[in-house]
Amino acid sequence: MAHAPGWIELYETLEAGRTPSPELVAQCRHNKNGISETIVHWYAIEGTPEVLRGLIQLGFDVNTRDESGMSPIMSAAFIDRWDNVRVLRASGARMAGADSCGNTYRALLTNAGPAAPADLRSDAYDVEDLLLPNGPEEVEIYSVSLTRTGVAVNAPGAPFNEASFRTFYAGMLDEFELEDLEEDDPLLNSMFEIDDEIGPHIALNIVDLRERRRAYAMAQHFGLRVLWYFSCP
Repeated sequence: MAHAPGWIELYETLEAGRTPSPELVAQCRHNKNGISETIVHWYAIEGTPEVLRGLIQLGFDVNTRDESGMSPIMSAAFIDRWDNVRVLRASGARMAGADSCGNTYRALLTNAGPAAPADLRSDAYDVEDLLLPNGPEEVEIYSVSLTRTGVAVNAPGAPFNEASFRTFYAGMLDEFELEDLEEDDPLLNSMFEIDDEIGPHIALNIVDLRERRRAYAMAQHFGLRVLWYFSCP
């Protein structure tokens, strides 16, 4: 990964347990590399937890943003550097906020599912967040996917397949004041999908509270995991 002048020298200094000169620290504090990352982003991705911690102790901002709006904790979570996520989290990194592509730290952790370490899973979104009037972030949530992938086989919830989904959805029509759907209605057919990566799932736009309630009811009934997609700020 690209680095800016002084970054490697500072890294080697911290790795060796030496105190860097004020001039070197000043050089690295505000410069960015060729892809507009700060040194904190670079260390969050490439560095050891010990060196990242040393950088933060020098007063570098854990909540700095790159050109796309991504924070260091988001950069670390994006590539599963959970060791550095822990360092940033313990150093006061802000967990809220989205980058210009709609990525958020909590969504990255939530979507990682069981691949995320157990001690960090409390940062994940909860199904109850579906019922928040404005969603769990400062930016608009425009869709979710509901899936059993990554959920324990013996977890609570009804069996989840196309037939069971159709039956349950038909029972929701009156409750949510939805129009009756024909058996071959393209809306119903497009809602239940099978994807190589996340398997059987329901993709839903949730632009108003009624649709959020509908997504919540489906997630609760089938015991589904919620994958979150946010609008670009």
